[in-house]
Amino acid sequence: IEIQFGINGERYSVIGTHGPHGTDRRSHWEKMRKIVEDRIEEGNKVVLIGDMNVTANPHIDRYNWKADRHTEVEAYSELFTSA
Repeated sequence: IEIQFGINGERYSVIGTHGPHGTDRRSHWEKMRKIVEDRIEEGNKVVLIGDMNVTANPHIDRYNWKADRHTEVEAYSELFTSA
């Protein structure tokens, strides 16, 4: 879900997402990165909201972090380094 609006000459995109469970998590975040990059290129400030279902730091955020490959963490983290 996405809502775009303007306030005081600034353009915003508020994007709501629900990070999936299962095997397609990395591809979800790669798609979200493309959407976020496109909105930034259009001149929008981006607000990403929702249930991400990502462990940002598996060493401190999850009890059994060694058993999970965390393939989505890198793709999710790239959302915040691309802008």
